[in-house]
Amino acid sequence: MKKIFFVIPSMVAGGAEKVVSVILNYLDRKKFLPYLILFEKKGEFLNNIPSDVKIYDLEKKNRRSFLKLIFRLANIINEEKPNIVVSFLEYANIVSLLAKKFVKDKNVKWIISERSLPSAEFSNMRFSKIKILLHRTLDKTADLVIVNSLQTKEEMVNKFCVPSDKTVVIFNPVEIEKIYIMSKERILDNLKTDNDEIILISVGRLSKPKGYQFLLKAFAEVVKNFKCKLIILGEGEERAEIERLIKELKIENYVFLKGFVKNPYPYIANSDIFVLSSLWEGLPNALIEAMVLGKPVISTRCNKVIEEIVEDGRNGILVPPGDVESLKDAIIKLIQNKQLREKFAEENKKTIYLFDCKIIVKKYEESFLKI
Repeated sequence: MKKIFFVIPSMVAGGAEKVVSVILNYLDRKKFLPYLILFEKKGEFLNNIPSDVKIYDLEKKNRRSFLKLIFRLANIINEEKPNIVVSFLEYANIVSLLAKKFVKDKNVKWIISERSLPSAEFSNMRFSKIKILLHRTLDKTADLVIVNSLQTKEEMVNKFCVPSDKTVVIFNPVEIEKIYIMSKERILDNLKTDNDEIILISVGRLSKPKGYQFLLKAFAEVVKNFKCKLIILGEGEERAEIERLIKELKIENYVFLKGFVKNPYPYIANSDIFVLSSLWEGLPNALIEAMVLGKPVISTRCNKVIEEIVEDGRNGILVPPGDVESLKDAIIKLIQNKQLREKFAEENKKTIYLFDCKIIVKKYEESFLKI
């Protein structure tokens, strides 16, 4: 049995955090003994962690805790002697690979997992040049790099000097059966006040990369001529700015910010169209989950991986990121064409099994056993 440590900053609601929680739930306990190391023990997905997983809290206090995190992580690994350490997200990857230098057991295998396109992610970060340099220096020292799209693999190999044979693509796991069951839960909100009303939904953190400002501007034009509402599920640092823009566009009666919702699936199931307006993404869980529930989707071409799962005109509509006019036209096209919505929904049901969690977690296990 291999002792494996998963390292991630926290379990706040996000795509990478959901992936970690799914892996921890489905990992074969006959082959692996999993532990979880958090920089801060907080987040909505803590409730999803199985009871047999021991959690270590590194007690991050602020940005100046960087060095403490490195040494605390190294100390835990020196004491517990795991076989594998696998980290998720850019910050945890840097801390993990720096901690590696202070770990005595050189037989420990180190895996990092990049969940989005690094060039896009770093472009909006402070000290981006320093971080890019750190990644170019450190990432290639990992024993394995796991990414969730071919585009991210290409970038890791070409821009960050990671050997191609040390980089593996594994899609995000989706709990298809669980989503079906949870989508049946009754919600108190009466989303539709009129049978002819079309409900648009978007799910994701209220942050700049999600491109909500473009979605809101497009929706403001759509709602002038069509009976529709926009539901946004998610919480984040851009809430105040998004609320300000909603007021400025005078669409307060048509847009509803529901915050973080523990079970988003009844909302998705009771909507008509799912919209992803992101400026960049890794592999968006919410988009795949909407497809699981048979929703027609509109997405920006924010990553080549989107085009691996959504084929424009076959099972959804793709538009350029940040293009309000194209987004507006796509929404109107689906609102006006019920037959097209039904066609996309049927096609999506054929796509989703690529992401079945049981298949995906087995791919993770194969990678863990190979190194």
